[in-house]
Amino acid sequence: MVIKKLAEKYNLKRPEVKTVEGKIDGYYVNITDDNVVKKYYITFNVSGITDKKEFEKFLKELEDKNSSVWDVKHEKNYIIVEISYKKAGLSHFKELDEIIEKIIGFFKEKNYKSGCGYCGLEDAKNIEIVKIVDDRVHICENCFSKEKRRLDERREELLNTKENIFLGILGSLAGSIIGGLTNYFMVFSLVGLLTIVLSQILYNILAKKTSWFGVVFSTVTAMVCAFGGYYLKHSDGTLIINDQVYVGTGFILIVGIVLGIFMKKVSKGDYLVIEKLYKN
Repeated sequence: MVIKKLAEKYNLKRPEVKTVEGKIDGYYVNITDDNVVKKYYITFNVSGITDKKEFEKFLKELEDKNSSVWDVKHEKNYIIVEISYKKAGLSHFKELDEIIEKIIGFFKEKNYKSGCGYCGLEDAKNIEIVKIVDDRVHICENCFSKEKRRLDERREELLNTKENIFLGILGSLAGSIIGGLTNYFMVFSLVGLLTIVLSQILYNILAKKTSWFGVVFSTVTAMVCAFGGYYLKHSDGTLIINDQVYVGTGFILIVGIVLGIFMKKVSKGDYLVIEKLYKN
């Protein structure tokens, strides 16, 4: 495994199966292998930046001159480098190692510092690796407490939000009708995908919350409108109900249920998770 080899080279620790973390030449670093989206995520804590334009220029060049780099994000006092499996070529280890050396080399040359990924303090108390929603970053105890409080308050706010079923129904109908009308320009399966996505998202936006009613209503409405658009397109008598239509309808049903469950979790704030990766 690539991150295991990197851990051995740089003496990094392994709080999770797919994550290694520690310090490289004094800089807090963590590397995560996400084989679902086929990407590596390398996070570097960096602060003490005196010339922001020079720093942003370096990040832009890092993305432009390394074909394997999918994206570079600069957040608070840390950066996240996304590296694509596909673009990394045959030797993922060599590619990641070269990028790490390049970044650490630039940081050392410019005498940048590395501390808490949020407040940036080098001597902050108890800096540990933490998972915040989907990101993994080293932060101090004080920032962890603040962020936990903020996420808890946001989750409580979402839980107390009342679902506006009437507006949700209007949003779902609007999304389904718009999607259904695209039958004149797209194949049935793509129409179904567009229809269910619009139906679920507009329901959640206008209702401000998705319940099981919202999941079922949006899915059924999307199926009806997608098939309705298909029926109108072939109203000249060329309508054929074949296996493709059955598969397309089943596709809408499956995507609708999966997407609906996801929207339901989002509306409850289930994704707002913060946890220390080392269990004491």
